[in-house]
Amino acid sequence: MNKTQVSIDEHGVARLIFRNGRGNPLSPDLLDEINHQLDKMSENPPRALIIDTDSASIYSGGFALPIVASWSRSDLRVFFEGFLDILYKIMRISCPTITVIEGHAIAGGFILSLATDMRYIKDAPIKFGLSEVDLGVALPAGAGVLFEYRTNSSSALYHSMTGHLFSVQTAKEIGFATKVCDDPLEEAMLMAQNLAKKPGKGVAGTRIYFNERIIKEMKKADDEFMDDFLDTWFSTEGQNAIQTLAQKLSNK
Repeated sequence: MNKTQVSIDEHGVARLIFRNGRGNPLSPDLLDEINHQLDKMSENPPRALIIDTDSASIYSGGFALPIVASWSRSDLRVFFEGFLDILYKIMRISCPTITVIEGHAIAGGFILSLATDMRYIKDAPIKFGLSEVDLGVALPAGAGVLFEYRTNSSSALYHSMTGHLFSVQTAKEIGFATKVCDDPLEEAMLMAQNLAKKPGKGVAGTRIYFNERIIKEMKKADDEFMDDFLDTWFSTEGQNAIQTLAQKLSNK
């Protein structure tokens, strides 16, 4: 466990930090660690959970293309389904969840940030969004459903179709950002501690009711369109762009 760290304060607020080097890519080993940490917390849930990258300048640039770009269709399907399972675990854990973002969140990193109930973002020139279409690849259908629920349908469709990366100001306007501030970790901790002090399971139950409805729609969309998404990934155009970018990232 060298890419993740979990601590719990006196209020029962857990903090899950993940760091994975340059660009904070979502590599298979990082996702395995996050998955393991979530399993442990699910067995004995904290009163609240904050997920962050300890002030990294890039929250995450997305999936580790130098690793997964060469994978077969069946292996890639397993990988993406495993990533979706992590989103579901975050959405189902019996406590409120907050993502703290102090750097760029792109592609898979952006999708990961959508899993929590709230997003506290640093007031800085950072960018967010989904760049898949610029590689000739469609956005996974379930991710589109989640994006829509965390913002609104017109914004989710626009940013998913155009690949346009948006600013902190736009993040606030479309509802992606719960709060924009100079010290998002401090503000998120205050919110998490306040929620942790509420009695019983009221907060946890409320957020699970909301999220189960979202999960149901996400699963339905991915069941229907996962093969279509993989078709775009393995299309000639998609593979040309993916392999070129993977090689560029490998050379950095």
